[in-house]
Amino acid sequence: MKKILLFCFLPLLLFAQKQSTVSVNDPVDLRLAVCSFATIYIGNVSDSAIADYLKKNNSNLKNCDISVLSSIESKGGNHVLFQQHYKNVPVYRGQVKVNTNKQGRITSVLDNSYIISDDLIEGSFPAQNTIDSYIKSILNVKKSENVQAYFFRNEKFVKCQKITISTFDSEYKEHIIDMNGNLLYLHDLNSYYDALPDSTVSASVFLPDPITTAGVVYGAPYADNSDSDVSQLNNQRVSVNMKVYYSNDTFALKSPYVIITQFSAPDTTPPAWFFQTPNFHFTRSVGKFEDVNTFYHITTFHTYIKSLGFNTIMNYQIKIDTHALNDQDNSIFSPANFPPELFFGEGGVDDAEDADVILHEYGHAISYSAAPGTNNGSQRQALDEANGDFFASSYSRFLNSYNWENVYSWDGHNEFWPGRTSKSNKHYPENIANNLYSDAEIWSATMMEIWGDIGRQKIDELVIESMFGYSSGMSMTAAAHLLIQADSALNGGANYSPICYRLFTRGLVPSCANSISEMDAANNRVKMLNAPYFDDAHPITLYIPENGINKVSIYNSEGKCLANETIETKGDFQFKQLSLNSGIYLIKVVNSNTCVSFKAVRL
Repeated sequence: MKKILLFCFLPLLLFAQKQSTVSVNDPVDLRLAVCSFATIYIGNVSDSAIADYLKKNNSNLKNCDISVLSSIESKGGNHVLFQQHYKNVPVYRGQVKVNTNKQGRITSVLDNSYIISDDLIEGSFPAQNTIDSYIKSILNVKKSENVQAYFFRNEKFVKCQKITISTFDSEYKEHIIDMNGNLLYLHDLNSYYDALPDSTVSASVFLPDPITTAGVVYGAPYADNSDSDVSQLNNQRVSVNMKVYYSNDTFALKSPYVIITQFSAPDTTPPAWFFQTPNFHFTRSVGKFEDVNTFYHITTFHTYIKSLGFNTIMNYQIKIDTHALNDQDNSIFSPANFPPELFFGEGGVDDAEDADVILHEYGHAISYSAAPGTNNGSQRQALDEANGDFFASSYSRFLNSYNWENVYSWDGHNEFWPGRTSKSNKHYPENIANNLYSDAEIWSATMMEIWGDIGRQKIDELVIESMFGYSSGMSMTAAAHLLIQADSALNGGANYSPICYRLFTRGLVPSCANSISEMDAANNRVKMLNAPYFDDAHPITLYIPENGINKVSIYNSEGKCLANETIETKGDFQFKQLSLNSGIYLIKVVNSNTCVSFKAVRL
């Protein structure tokens, strides 16, 4: 496999799914990260072995320590996120994500680490009274945590304090302050927009929403009209069966993975999520309808995820308030507490009446569970929004194909807000505007094109698998390569041709092999795995397909031989001992059957 060096945009996070003007232009957010998709055999892919590999091969980490932030297993491999430390203090956003397969190989490295030394550090860490004073200046503080950090700004590292604050009005943000208590950077961490279930009940839900099932566009009588009951809307309810918790003659919207409860104003009195009979048939004018509708769709999608074989994510009881945010026309996924929480607002069309909104917000939860602590950076955040829109579109299109491209068919595309589309013609990278929501349409539209080519289950599975590999600062091109790698890991590359074709025509990958058979043929020959680029951290790596005598020579641009090696066993081989200047080199491999040459570029 070719090694590809990519640059991936870094940090900020996510906001409400309806905000359409959110830009991410802080230098921290637009910093480029280096992504490598080399295939490197290291055999032992334990966290400690990978850490040792990084320490030996990443020059940014020579005088630093690294610790494991998260280590998660997916169907296709393992995914480890490391935090960089200098003198026991974390480097803000100094992270390295390493993805490995089941065969002991590193498949990708997404590197946001820094070069740091004493002469690059200025200032002093804030005193405790400065920290306390800053926290007191924030209104409605519910909980705060703080830690020292090095923050990169203007080519220097500032000694700072990272203060994470959650408030009683549902804000959850990182505040970076300097020694004088000045705010350097503010980062929103919210993503906007026990007992087993042991009793089956009957319920009424929208499947996925009344506009889609009626086959109409928004407008009277198919309009919100302040939640009033209209026969045309009521007739779009569908009767379903679902399992809920039952105890002491009371039914509750609760399972091991979902609980409808109350944690955001306005208060629901009496609680809407408790029932005395197994018949949960309500019209939309009754608050319980939104509770039932949300519980059904999230439970259904969670069951679907597990059926695909993803058993290491979403293994907690997510808390959901369907009457939240003081009637705002917005929704939020928040990891401020554990378990994380979903807030659904009631402004405009109640968000919890539309399966698109419900699935979009649950998509943020899936992303956070698969790759926690990585939703930073302009394109990375846009990908999170895009995958939320993709899950919504995939789910809705599976249920009913009418206007499937209209994301938020019922909640949006009306007088309240315009909604979004997953059928845009936007092209990468020229249509990137560093706007989370408009940029998201590039990726969601591409995934839905692939949906049409290979089907719902296959593309859903590949998107989820690829999300385990996500890291801070990644670009959409990096996500595209992770998607291709996911298909290789789970399906042996069976869907390569349609996937790469769609990614290529959108500008998300630079090229494609003509077919998967061409790739298979290429895999059975001598090759340079990280062609054409190499450096000290990523030395020249050859793949030898079979045992035998292979004579390897390296020449400079003037034809002078700089090194000779003899390799007699099959597998990967690295030239770690070489110290070469930047430039172009020729590598020649000669054996009894063939003579192969490669161009290599020293960065």
